[in-house]
Amino acid sequence: MGTKNNPGAYDCYDNADPDEPMFTLLARDRQAPDLIREWARVRIGIGDLEKAREAGDCAHAMERWRVENRPRSEYYDVFSERVKGKVESLVCHLHSIPSIDLNEGTWNHFRLVAAQLFRDMEGQ
Repeated sequence: MGTKNNPGAYDCYDNADPDEPMFTLLARDRQAPDLIREWARVRIGIGDLEKAREAGDCAHAMERWRVENRPRSEYYDVFSERVKGKVESLVCHLHSIPSIDLNEGTWNHFRLVAAQLFRDMEGQ
């Protein structure tokens, strides 16, 4: 997985032919992780496991970056009110357990992952 400051093993800029069109997804784009995961599923289907693994790592890193660098409303509002209600109920329950002491960034990441799980379970 690469960043602007640290290009990855499959850096498209270095590998592109002169004038070859390309498309870049950034972590701030809330659809980027899902699009990358779909691309990875296609790569797995053709046996390109190494690139698929790196793409999955990139999708996860994008989600973490959004949680740590953007307000909750910017990544959390894509879920239905029903899903958000389930997540907040779970978070309230977990907050009541004294042995669980997480920072706000970790709680936000938990909210995102839980919302994705609830969405997937509901087929949203």
